[in-house]
Amino acid sequence: MAQITEGATDSVDAVWFNFMTTEEVRKHSVLKLTNANLLDFMNRPMPGGLYDPVLGPLEDRTPCKSCGLLKLHCPGHCGHIDLVSPIYNPLLFNFLHTLVQRTCFFCYHFRAERTEVERCISQLKLIGKGDIVGAKRLDTDSKDSSSHPENSEGCQKLGSRLHESEAVNPKEWTSLQLTEAMSVLNKFLKVKYKRCKNCDAKNPAITKPTFGWFHTSGMSGSQMRENVIRGCKMADTFSGEVGSDIEDANDASSSEEGVDIKKTKTPEIGFKGADGTSAKARKKAKVPLEFLKQKNLFSGPLLPSEVKKVMKLLWENEIELCSLINCIQQQGFGEKVGFSMFFLETVLVPPIKFRAPTKGGDSVMEHPQTVLLSKVLQANISLGNAYNNDLQSSKVIVRLWMDLQQSINLLFDSKTAMSKYSFFPFLRVHCVGQRRDVSPGICQLLERKEGMFRQKMMGKRVNFACRSVISPDPYLAVNEIGIPPYFALRLTYPERVTPWNVVKLREAIINGSEIHPGATHYVDKLSTQRLPPNRKARISISRKLPSSRGAITQPGKNFDYEFEGKIVLRHLQDGDVVLVNRQEFCLVR
Repeated sequence: MAQITEGATDSVDAVWFNFMTTEEVRKHSVLKLTNANLLDFMNRPMPGGLYDPVLGPLEDRTPCKSCGLLKLHCPGHCGHIDLVSPIYNPLLFNFLHTLVQRTCFFCYHFRAERTEVERCISQLKLIGKGDIVGAKRLDTDSKDSSSHPENSEGCQKLGSRLHESEAVNPKEWTSLQLTEAMSVLNKFLKVKYKRCKNCDAKNPAITKPTFGWFHTSGMSGSQMRENVIRGCKMADTFSGEVGSDIEDANDASSSEEGVDIKKTKTPEIGFKGADGTSAKARKKAKVPLEFLKQKNLFSGPLLPSEVKKVMKLLWENEIELCSLINCIQQQGFGEKVGFSMFFLETVLVPPIKFRAPTKGGDSVMEHPQTVLLSKVLQANISLGNAYNNDLQSSKVIVRLWMDLQQSINLLFDSKTAMSKYSFFPFLRVHCVGQRRDVSPGICQLLERKEGMFRQKMMGKRVNFACRSVISPDPYLAVNEIGIPPYFALRLTYPERVTPWNVVKLREAIINGSEIHPGATHYVDKLSTQRLPPNRKARISISRKLPSSRGAITQPGKNFDYEFEGKIVLRHLQDGDVVLVNRQEFCLVR
């Protein structure tokens, strides 16, 4: 049983978000969910569903089947959903799109020149070691060496020293290091190459007609013939995994010179393989197998399973740069997950305690997270049934695959969910219109104004505003209100210099306007002066405070001038009396 009465001895300094691997998800889970139904006809939780008692009690007086505690004391237990097919991670989809666009589908290296890749690796290593100036100097030296080859010797020596050193994988990246590393990485990935600089092969254009899905296009017949003539061959990466209609071109024949189309079945992935030629022309023609493979694979959707294999080969061939990319994306926390961070094979289901339904009278309203998870389960079960049905065509399987991707997008971020399938001809009847009643995703729960990550505590906004509330606050008295540091540094309290407070006001002037408790202005009989940013100048001003004209009587002056004292506009401090307006709408009536 949890010690709920024990006093807290630690405080939270920071919160980080990280990606969990498939093994970690299954380790934290106590149940694999396979049932999309929530309750049976008697309103009892369905086994294997989102309300399974193993995940926690649904009723107040029902004990938990995992820990035996009641709902009040049960901490809750997570479940998981095993996806039938891999799905893109919506949080990293845009970055994955950039990586796929910069990857060669023939040699599985980055399409950029090798010198550019080595320069990016050297810069990231320098940033990882903390030498940001050296990384910028390396970029400048490389630019100079490109225009002046005689100056490239120093750049090559620096790169060789970095490659001889150990791998740089700092456990904690500072914000400055992350900013500079992302700047270098974005600059490297910004340049587009249609032709690979390593194998000289032409690659197709990878587009995203809608969020969460890739499409290949842009390869003409002349470009594919050029690849065949140059000897650019594709590896056996695209095996076809969407149904019985998908066949591998290598199974038809292993001949490289020519293949009789009459004896060869055209490989098909999704809607690939429609070349528009007549049957008679295909029977008489003899086309190289590699040409057929490229023609069928480089026109149509690019499935997540195919992209995963491409990323795996890229990680194997470009292990040095990809490991640095992984370290930046993980921000130095958690175990390395490699290319698998771009894909989802399991979905962690939160306990029932954190997505309990809302009951109002005779009606029950499901939690938004439960609604979205139910859609994921339904789409996953439909895709699994389609795989088991041998009569289902590959087009239907791809459509169900896209449905599963859409449900995952809705679960993570409802703003980026796919709104239509009109890009694909056979899916035009399956359009999903824009909906305004979409349940908020995980990102919306963290980003919305009412979220607890918006600097809100005890009913008071503590970033740029605060207010007094009726609810008790252990840090405020009943006659006190809180002032944010942002305003405490800008709101001033005029305090006259006396022999009793001269030491405190002198320290406030020395601190200046940026350090609390400090001061912003200094007032005497002649003028009001803003404190200078120079610390030495403020120290000289603070030394003049005891020599106030009000402390020494000067003959020949009037009474007001004789006893006039200096005033320091200091920052607000604890105990200052302030006048605030009364906001009635904040009161509980």
